[in-house]
Amino acid sequence: MILATKLAWRSLKNDSRFSTFFTFNLALALSGLIILYSLQESISVSLKSQAKILLGADLYFSSYQKFDEKNIKLIGDTLESVEAQSEQVKLFSMVVSNQSSRLTHVIGIDSKFPLYGSLTLQSGLPSVAEKQDFVSQPQAWASPEFLESLKTSQGQEVKIGRVHFQITGVVVEAPTETLSLFAGIPRIYVSLSQLPQTGLLEFGSHILYARFYQLNQSTEEVEEQAERFRKLFEASKNTVSEIRVRTTEDRSSQIGNLTQRLGRFLGLSALTALFLGGVGVAYLFRHFLESQLQSFAILMSLGSSRRQAQLVVLMQLVLLGVAGSLLALGITSLFMSLASMTL
Repeated sequence: MILATKLAWRSLKNDSRFSTFFTFNLALALSGLIILYSLQESISVSLKSQAKILLGADLYFSSYQKFDEKNIKLIGDTLESVEAQSEQVKLFSMVVSNQSSRLTHVIGIDSKFPLYGSLTLQSGLPSVAEKQDFVSQPQAWASPEFLESLKTSQGQEVKIGRVHFQITGVVVEAPTETLSLFAGIPRIYVSLSQLPQTGLLEFGSHILYARFYQLNQSTEEVEEQAERFRKLFEASKNTVSEIRVRTTEDRSSQIGNLTQRLGRFLGLSALTALFLGGVGVAYLFRHFLESQLQSFAILMSLGSSRRQAQLVVLMQLVLLGVAGSLLALGITSLFMSLASMTL
């Protein structure tokens, strides 16, 4: 074994160009595989840790029917340890600017939205005065996609339903919309108090009503309350059958499904890269072996057995594999360090 290792090391050292090229190719293939799987895990952990921010609440209720007093009283009487609550209304409507019109995601919010995270404008977090003006006057905050698609800008007016709204802010971060199916669609935010005047909440509109609750409870206690509501709503199908209940655990599960799909794609990409890298190094090693046939013939003529010659080849592969793996770990560590510094 020692003799085979020495002979393998000497042959690789004599052909340093092949050894370097082989090791580098193997390291690239392995580091790509490690980085892709590490990226998947990092994304999954990061998103799951922000489940509350992405949901916008500890407990979330939604319905395509307006919450009536009976439903609100039922939720209020059953919920425990409520610290804050917020309301939201979502619908799609044509919005008209001076130069264009576009189907837009119209979102009605109150002054307490969001309960977790922050609705960030281009100028920064909205001040108390800006929030008061937003609630009391026909003002709107628009996404950059909205401004681009309707060829308008901050300070100009747009028409939503029967009301003209002045765009007073550009939303650059909205936590509850980060993983939404409509994340790339133009969005405009208006106050809930101004939305009824638009005429868009009348019969015939497809509207999603939502209520957000911040609770001073553990995740397990919130889950127990959510399950209690699900059973309660199931038993009262005639009145509240359309109400959906979601928690951060549900959001985490949704994120898990998303990252699982992402993982499958990244895994397929990584395996493809590894396969192509394997094909490349296999051809390299085959060419190297062909160049070593004369050396093996001399060894066998001096008394070495076929098994000993095969052992030399095996040790060459082991040495190259170890070198490639160590280099891959070094590349991965460097990449992760640079990525953490950048982010």
